[in-house]
Amino acid sequence: MTEEVQSPFLLAKRLEADVLRLLSQMDVSLLTTAEQQKVSTLKHSLIDARLEIQDYELAETREDQLRNAADSKKYLQIAKTIITSGNLYVFGAVDVAHLTAQLEQIVERLH
Repeated sequence: MTEEVQSPFLLAKRLEADVLRLLSQMDVSLLTTAEQQKVSTLKHSLIDARLEIQDYELAETREDQLRNAADSKKYLQIAKTIITSGNLYVFGAVDVAHLTAQLEQIVERLH
């Protein structure tokens, strides 16, 4: 059975939804200021990556597409760093592995 190939944009939307679902399980008021900042940075990075990927898919020139791909990869790397840092207790080992695999799948499709 072959798996349907999804666009990077749809994958980015799924990743963002998965992260937000996990973050919704935590009480942000119990986090330190630094942890709250990381949560905010993570959310913004995923949003920015999704928007850059959308622009990537809609780009009219290869130059624009390459710029959008580079920008989206930058935001995805920020998100990956936060997810894998272990500083947010909401992400267990299985979550980190799953989210990292999703991130890598998106990056592979941006070329």
